[in-house]
Amino acid sequence: MSPPNVVCCHWGRYRSTRDLLANDPRVSLDNPVFEQIHTDGVGTHRAAGTAVRVGDVERGATLAAPWLGQHTEEVLSSVLGLDGPAIGRLMDAHVVAGPQQDPYRARAE
Repeated sequence: MSPPNVVCCHWGRYRSTRDLLANDPRVSLDNPVFEQIHTDGVGTHRAAGTAVRVGDVERGATLAAPWLGQHTEEVLSSVLGLDGPAIGRLMDAHVVAGPQQDPYRARAE
């Protein structure tokens, strides 16, 4: 039973992600799917890479996730064919955002 004033549901044997990472060897660095990476603004953390293995092909390093909005301009331009002024209007209207809006990026700078 949960303590008073705590809202939670326990669907598995772990009470938190921290508990899972500390106590389950399946998500430890002994498992080749996981590795330590550094993400600017976040720090060093464990991340899952691909579990797929193809013959003798060496798996590349796991990369940090992109910033929120990191590829916004590129996608709007290359996929939708928008020009700079059109993208600028969408950003000014807060319809889309670039990476300057990512709260973790601000911590990294």
